Amino acid sequence: MTQLNKTQLNDMIDRTVFTNTSGQVVASGVNTLLKDMVASFDLEAAGAVPSIRQFRILNVGPDVDAPFNLTGSQTFEFVIENAGAVSGNLTIQQAGANLSTAVVPTNTTVSLTVNTIEIAAGNSVVFTLSGTDGVTPFSDTYTVRGRTSDEYVYIGTDADGVLTGFDPTTGTRFAQAGSSQAITAPTWSGNEHLVISYRASLGVLASIMIGGINQIDAFTRNDDAVTVNSQNYDVYVSNNPIVGSIASQEQVTISR
Repeated sequence: MTQLNKTQLNDMIDRTVFTNTSGQVVASGVNTLLKDMVASFDLEAAGAVPSIRQFRILNVGPDVDAPFNLTGSQTFEFVIENAGAVSGNLTIQQAGANLSTAVVPTNTTVSLTVNTIEIAAGNSVVFTLSGTDGVTPFSDTYTVRGRTSDEYVYIGTDADGVLTGFDPTTGTRFAQAGSSQAITAPTWSGNEHLVISYRASLGVLASIMIGGINQIDAFTRNDDAVTVNSQNYDVYVSNNPIVGSIASQEQVTISR
């Protein structure tokens, strides 16, 4: 690329700053000057800026069943766009404390020993991946959070189907998962009423599929029958006792 010296640059300015018969600066001269100046400068082409497309811990979270003991070696997965533009290595922190400052940006995984923490319901821990291109820093976070008790569907049994003193959290819990999800009936002996507790604010169940058949009409819905973590739950109780040897561990698909 040809470089201008001061004499040549001043000459360009002198050629541009002149007037025509109307006393106006000629626009074409200004245009020529600017283009020549841009062409002569040793400008660095705009480079690709690195960014984080993915960051997570393999097989952990982001929501976990509390209490959850996070400990030992964990595999962190990440994808860096334009990794070649990263200056140096990346840093991974746990709650602001460095786990490593030597994470290679062109890799996609790294195994690190985390600081042991028991995550209680409603609590969380934040992991941060960060780096720089030498000018602009970039970062992303991954939060592992303990589910609260009102984020579950509960299924259990009851001897008489009467809800006085009934506590759904003594049953088997399944994390709420959209408008339709499969849960598993518990194991019981003899004849018991099957009981499904579903958070009322999520809506009314339209089907309870057992053995491929919609058994919703075989259940009575008790609206806002119990409270879990300040959330009302509807409780669906089978109208008749069910033989445990037949229905234990049966898949139950509920949909609203």
